[in-house]
Amino acid sequence: MVICPCGADAMIRTSWTTSNPGRRFYCCSRTVSVQLGKVRSCGFICWMEQPLDSRSIDIVRGLLRSKKNIEEAYALGVEESHKLKIILAFSWISF
Repeated sequence: MVICPCGADAMIRTSWTTSNPGRRFYCCSRTVSVQLGKVRSCGFICWMEQPLDSRSIDIVRGLLRSKKNIEEAYALGVEESHKLKIILAFSWISF
């Protein structure tokens, strides 16, 4: 267990920045959601892993792009399926 300088247990997070995709690090567990714009912590950060080489970073970025494209295609398919179900239901009602 890693303890940060403020005495709280450090938690493990994963960086998804372009320079450190998928790289894990320790940070203060007192950190409040960054999405809410509220960050209250001692600012402790310590990398768990060595930096990836440039080839590995390129591979991770490519995989993340592929994942995003697949998720977008799936979302479009779900939306299209929902529309077709509604059309089918209306066609049954109209007969």
